[in-house]
Amino acid sequence: MKTLIWLAHVFWATSGTLARRLAGRRRRSDWSLKTELVQSSMHATLRASLTNGHEWFRSFQARGARRPFFANVVEFEESTVGGVPGVWTVPTESKIERTILYLHGGGYVFGTASEYRDLCSRLAVGANARVFAPEYRRAPEAAFPAAQDDCFAAYAALETPAEELVLCGDSAGAGLVMSVLTTARDAGHPLPAGGALLCPWVDPYGGGASMHTNEASDIGPARWIRWCAEMAIPSQSQDDPRVRPTAGDLAGLPPLLVQVGGAEMLHDQGVELAKALESAGVETQLHVEPNAFHVWQLLGGILQEADDAVAQICRFARSCAKADTTGSAAAP
Repeated sequence: MKTLIWLAHVFWATSGTLARRLAGRRRRSDWSLKTELVQSSMHATLRASLTNGHEWFRSFQARGARRPFFANVVEFEESTVGGVPGVWTVPTESKIERTILYLHGGGYVFGTASEYRDLCSRLAVGANARVFAPEYRRAPEAAFPAAQDDCFAAYAALETPAEELVLCGDSAGAGLVMSVLTTARDAGHPLPAGGALLCPWVDPYGGGASMHTNEASDIGPARWIRWCAEMAIPSQSQDDPRVRPTAGDLAGLPPLLVQVGGAEMLHDQGVELAKALESAGVETQLHVEPNAFHVWQLLGGILQEADDAVAQICRFARSCAKADTTGSAAAP
């Protein structure tokens, strides 16, 4: 029954998209038919999850995980770092010059390291990096600060020189990157060479005007974001700097790349975070992809904008985490 409900959502969403296109109307003027069909299908799926529940959506994601594009030139190894299980992605045909700690998104409720193997393989090959993606604890089984604690534990246990390490994360994972960075700074732990924040979700109970103006063009309804926040972040913790970094001190952090979609609900959050970082003296690159919806970077090989975004992340990682002159960074 739940699958039928999802199919009905997707059918009506894609039918509506095709009808609008035939009538000469587009959701956004610069969107291709492929982009609009992808967006409408994703929006329908997230909307269906509100009815079917978080366990249904988890199983849906697991069934739909993409085969890694670079599966033939990387190796995947399940491992544990700092007591946190996860997956290493290691290139087999290029020299390893740096390490990326990738913190996946999913509203602190969804997503797994295994489901991110495609993106991690693209980062590993493009940045000449070994990539570790931890399977941090998720809500509602383990709410705040479980994910934050797990990600910092993995970061602190990585046997990688700080100057060869880059943190990356999308959506809630970008919020986890900020939590790790500020926690490491406050603890006097060496900071990494840089960090990439993809569509950062850094104000779970807030949002800005784009939460309303971009709802129709994003991958899910605004109430989906609220649903995740209520499962993961107790309302009394919503202003904790580990989930809303702008509520704390941002000074002293390493260079950061912030990628934001112009069609996503979290557009304003990402832009405001970049402004706050710059005001705190943090070297910040802000890239706004005008017509991109939330976490478009996950659609490498499907959307050209995703390929371009991943290439930018790889360039950033290579520029801030310089290669060891001996090229001796060890794989796990």
